[in-house]
Amino acid sequence: MPAVFSPSQLNRIFRFGTFEFSVRALELRKNGEVLRLQQQPLRVLLVLLECSGEAITREEIRARVWPDANVQDFDNSLRVAINKLRQALGDDPEHPQYVETLPRRGYRWLYPVTVQDSPPNALEKEGQRAAGHDPAQMSAAKADHRWSGLRQRGVGFRSVLFTVSLVVAALAAGRYLRPAPDVNGPKVSPLTTYPGLEYMPSISPDGKRVAFAWTGSNAVDPYGVYIKLIGEERAHRLTETPAGASDGDPVWSPDGKSIYFFRRGEASGIYIAPAEGGAAREVLATSLGDRRLRRARFDVSPDGRTVAYPDEIPGQQTIALFLLDLNTMQTRQITNPPLASEGDGDPAFSHDGKSLAFRRDTLDLQQVYVMTSGGGEARLLTFNLIAHAIDGLAWTPNDREIIFGGKQLRRVSVTERGPAIANVSYVPGPSVFPAIHGNWLAYVQAATNANIWKLELRDPVHVAREPSKLIASTRQQAAASYSPDGSRIVFQSDRSGDWEIWICERDGSNAEQLTHFGGVLAGSPRWSPDGRQIAFDSRANGTSQIYVVSVNGGEPRRLTDAATGAAVASWSRDGRWIYYSTVRGGASNLWKVPSEGGAAQPVTRDIGVYAVESPDGRYLYFSRSPLDPTIWRVPVGGGAEELVPGAPKPSDPSHWAVVAAGLYIIDGNGDLRFYRFDTRGVTTVLHDARFLTDWSMAISPDGREIVWAQIDESAADLMLVENFR
Repeated sequence: MPAVFSPSQLNRIFRFGTFEFSVRALELRKNGEVLRLQQQPLRVLLVLLECSGEAITREEIRARVWPDANVQDFDNSLRVAINKLRQALGDDPEHPQYVETLPRRGYRWLYPVTVQDSPPNALEKEGQRAAGHDPAQMSAAKADHRWSGLRQRGVGFRSVLFTVSLVVAALAAGRYLRPAPDVNGPKVSPLTTYPGLEYMPSISPDGKRVAFAWTGSNAVDPYGVYIKLIGEERAHRLTETPAGASDGDPVWSPDGKSIYFFRRGEASGIYIAPAEGGAAREVLATSLGDRRLRRARFDVSPDGRTVAYPDEIPGQQTIALFLLDLNTMQTRQITNPPLASEGDGDPAFSHDGKSLAFRRDTLDLQQVYVMTSGGGEARLLTFNLIAHAIDGLAWTPNDREIIFGGKQLRRVSVTERGPAIANVSYVPGPSVFPAIHGNWLAYVQAATNANIWKLELRDPVHVAREPSKLIASTRQQAAASYSPDGSRIVFQSDRSGDWEIWICERDGSNAEQLTHFGGVLAGSPRWSPDGRQIAFDSRANGTSQIYVVSVNGGEPRRLTDAATGAAVASWSRDGRWIYYSTVRGGASNLWKVPSEGGAAQPVTRDIGVYAVESPDGRYLYFSRSPLDPTIWRVPVGGGAEELVPGAPKPSDPSHWAVVAAGLYIIDGNGDLRFYRFDTRGVTTVLHDARFLTDWSMAISPDGREIVWAQIDESAADLMLVENFR
């Protein structure tokens, strides 16, 4: 039942910091400005404020806000409401100032609250303002009608005048008593709100313009580079992008007259064009045009003489950083990432030009390093980082910190040893590709909705019906895997706010959260052959390791303690071993550890990252690396590693599944193909570009269903922080 308030409760105002919450108007204000929030987050806020400092159970919130909702709808609604509330408050869930999460219990309000109970009529104007009316500007006809109604209810003219006086007095008092806005505090506002996707902002040296990549109104179209004045809506395109190509990663020249950008396509490389418009010319050709990389971000030194850029090491597929001397056009390699890793990217020069920061990606672990701009030994900055990904780096104006994007916008000190990594608390996540100029910070606020889809098969190479959505929420779900009896599915999802392991029925119903790490990544779940346990990887201790948990829940058990991390678990068919990938000796290889615990043993000696045993337990099939996802196999009992002859190359190391008769493979064209072991023949089952994501696919034990994760919706706008600190 909805809550029933007494007159004093209805006119209550809660104040905390620069915020105030009006019960009657159901409004949250910051420095006097109304924050746009839906009713559910506001009603949750009211419950928390009324019990400030006390633990509020989920059931208590459900009874007050969602009394008629079923469990699943309530869980989803509460999660969304809490997230929206935290965004409005600028609250960091890992280091909360306002709302604390009590795992498996509920929530607690932390910030000190001042409560004001106003007279019953003192806030009459609150409700009118909430409905979009201003009594001071009401027409005479509306005023006469309202006063006529008051007289009919026995309210005299003098009472009306007295009430109006109270309202005016209350508003006047509020205007003077309300805390003055902090004009020097950070202010977050949209920089672009165009249809389609806007990415990778770069602020001009004079701070007046921003260059960025934009798809145009259709989010699936290729990117082009655009420029707009900060504070104005209209943007103009820098160059016309050739057919089959896309342009992005813009970087201003130090004099502000030109823009460098990366063109992906047949003639991939770094280009330059006049900022006022004109023909683009190629500066440097690179080998990254056909690579499935997050980006080809590069940077130009403050003196305009050097370009730092990522490219493949000659003769290898690992990516290192190179320097291009724009005077001599000579290049040289300056970083040496581990072999079989994706390597290094996102180079960013410090403002004084003496240092270069960059991101290194090794076995699903991304870290920030810094080195002298001319090359040399790289120093790790984020050794205590627990994050999902790093997307974009930017130096603060004093060159003392680096801001990096990801699930949250974070900052790390460059000058101190052993620094703590802190969130930029007033910037809601996900926040990627930061760009800083003076006290302005531009970034991309991105959101992705990824869901698990299924394809039903009539036989191994014929589709029974069109693909359909199987497991969905407003957040992301991926990496689905069937139980041995085919009755249930385990998957990873961030629907609770963080990537955790979930279990549901085969039809996607009755989803239940299995792990509760809170704040760290858990993913790649796989069923044990007896259906009693789930193996997965998690960064609970800072480095990705393999864990096992009962399908009934409980405390996960850690199996590995690899210094360089362990990821992507897979069971042997007899349940005695768990395979995983780890980096040792500079290369990623497959190892196995007893499922009950014990010493790990090497499996591959060349390169390997993702493995599955054949149904008969004779061979271990595996992909070599993200750079070379070709499928190989090795006898389970030991022996030579061999390429599976004639098998198509997957688009991603985990985009394949093994059955008794062969392999299902999703190739780089978005084709689902079936490779037969006996004939080595290949049949195309279905073409669908939505197959092309970064998550694994799986097939049901009966061979009748294939599941995969696909991105159904994505949004990306540029945001601007004024008075960034």
